[in-house]
Amino acid sequence: MPHNARRVGYALIGSFLGWSVWVGLIMGPFALWSLPILWASTADASEAAALMIGYYATATAGTLWALNSFYGPAAAVAGWVGCTLLLAGPFILARRGAIGARWRAAGIGLRYGAALLAVSMPPLGVIGMASPWCAATASFPGLGLVGLGLGGLAGSVLAAVTWGYRRSPSRAYGLTGLAVVTALSAGALLPTPASSSVPRIEGLVSRLRETVSPSFAHVLRQNIALVGAVKKRLAYVPPHTLLVLPEDAAEHWQPLVAALWWPVALDAYRHHDTVALGIYARLPHDQHKRDGLLLMGRHAGLIGGRQPVPLADWAPWKAHGAKAHWTRLGSTPAFGRPAAVLICYEQLLVWPVAETFLGSSRPTVLIGASNHWWLASDASEARMQARTLRDWGRLYGVPVVMADNRPPRPGRPNFVWEGEGK
Repeated sequence: MPHNARRVGYALIGSFLGWSVWVGLIMGPFALWSLPILWASTADASEAAALMIGYYATATAGTLWALNSFYGPAAAVAGWVGCTLLLAGPFILARRGAIGARWRAAGIGLRYGAALLAVSMPPLGVIGMASPWCAATASFPGLGLVGLGLGGLAGSVLAAVTWGYRRSPSRAYGLTGLAVVTALSAGALLPTPASSSVPRIEGLVSRLRETVSPSFAHVLRQNIALVGAVKKRLAYVPPHTLLVLPEDAAEHWQPLVAALWWPVALDAYRHHDTVALGIYARLPHDQHKRDGLLLMGRHAGLIGGRQPVPLADWAPWKAHGAKAHWTRLGSTPAFGRPAAVLICYEQLLVWPVAETFLGSSRPTVLIGASNHWWLASDASEARMQARTLRDWGRLYGVPVVMADNRPPRPGRPNFVWEGEGK
């Protein structure tokens, strides 16, 4: 086959894989095991570039809608192209690199593993959406960090076996590849392990319209509606319940908005419940803005995210912008027990949830808070994020509770409570 035709073929295959796993959601993360096989089967770096650029271009297409909603079409295209090239870059360099060249198949496996690590961990991992490492969530349920490590090792072995078999077909390579694929398939067929019991937790799925620059009247109406929904739910749930609200649910936190939520804090305290309210604000005596959950009621405090959205929220050169925490290990005592809390964008990344499970106390629940008001409908970005969160719960063997704000839709209620304890 002509070389150019092979490049086009790899680009189309990569694009279909990225779309089917992350956008169309017609295939699960198990399909990502094909990436190291395809990558190692390329003849040179140009074919590997076609494959990985095609994959990331479709898998990260949601950034187009996100950036366009806030910054316009030019910034959206620039951000999407930049993200695609940065994430594909390590796999392209690894395919043409010299590290392990004398070790033949083993060298290719090491290079693939290095590229996988580069796109999944900071600094490049801060934009590491659609990481091939997510394949581990399908094949190693309940194994947590061990399963994540096995996932990286399995990808490297698949790449090494594929390259070795292509260079020197032999029964040994074929049997090795068959054994690895069989093991991965067996893991994918295992049911999600039973989660440990946790206190009653409910996440709010709301459908409230927001804007980039809302009027003060709009902010008040939105918060009054939310306060009413939470107070009504507090009167219904039993004591020791945690109610989780979407990211930035309070919308422009300020003293008057805080006063509106004061009765909710009192009700929650009297009922021995806790309300986790999504806010994005700079609180008193705090130099940086925080995108996180403000706890009120039986438990109090502020749970911040590890990785705010790059450029939009996290800009290291700004003195008072949101701050990233790349080395903050361990869980968060969200309601008197350890929890893994992921705020919006970081649900799509590998390292924030992994760092949560690196601490001394293992989280008993995975809580995700998001806000997708800027989507025109329940588009793929929101569904991609929800599925990734459930996949992490499967890998780490903990229950998942999600709070999200989605675009209003006719016939759909504005407030639905979902989660554990129902």
